[in-house]
Amino acid sequence: MEVLSTKNLSEDHYKQISVLHQKSLAWTLNSQIGEAHIYEVYKLLSNIPYCEIFALSIDGQVVSSISFTFRVNILKGLLRKKFLKRYLKFAILHPAMFRDFYLADNLVSTENKKFSESIYLLTLFTHPDFRDKGYGALMVNKMLAAASKDFRGVLVDVGVQASDAIGFYRGLGFKLVAENEQCSVLFLDLEI
Repeated sequence: MEVLSTKNLSEDHYKQISVLHQKSLAWTLNSQIGEAHIYEVYKLLSNIPYCEIFALSIDGQVVSSISFTFRVNILKGLLRKKFLKRYLKFAILHPAMFRDFYLADNLVSTENKKFSESIYLLTLFTHPDFRDKGYGALMVNKMLAAASKDFRGVLVDVGVQASDAIGFYRGLGFKLVAENEQCSVLFLDLEI
């Protein structure tokens, strides 16, 4: 078992992460656009200094991955600019999804420094055959260890239909801070 960081991930690791990402989701924008798009997003993230990706590899197979950023507003702006045409296509087809999934963005852009000075957990996936073994918690702990002490907390948004994920984050100490029909936003306070 080995945890690899962005600088140690190979092309094969990125491909495995992309497959894991797509197959772990029932329906999201990224799962509808496809594996090649997801791969492209991860490669873009790997080249941004304030983003990090970790992958847990067991016998050469990526079984869990986490990605996070320290500058969510800048990152989301870059992603929107890079993939604008693809996002617009889905925004036209699914406008409510787009409105609701930017709930966390609204929190980050508020005056509340607890949210605006937090790590933003972008993705956390564990292969179904490797769940309930502590690998997700291991990845969150690796993220927290990699982050400097300058951050006040960790924000994550989760589709409300993903009750297992919401329960997982609550089990790690995250608290619900916002919710709508599509999305729950959870926060882990690091100042406690």
